Amino acid sequence: MGGMMGGMGAWMILSGLLIVALIILVVVGIVVLVRHSERRPGASTWQRENPQDVLRRRYATGEIDEEEFQRRLAALS
Repeated sequence: MGGMMGGMGAWMILSGLLIVALIILVVVGIVVLVRHSERRPGASTWQRENPQDVLRRRYATGEIDEEEFQRRLAALS
């Protein structure tokens, strides 16, 4: 009976270590995904756009009309 209990203890320790390793892998995976999404090209294009580019994009998407586009473009120049 003593040998059987010793084997169960080893399995309990091994399963505990595997659970801890799994938790560590999940945490590392989440950190890698978050860091990767921050570096992705296009993820934060607003930081690279100058005001004229923003204005052109808004005009192209129909957010502002031509008169508003010209007025704002003149104000930026």
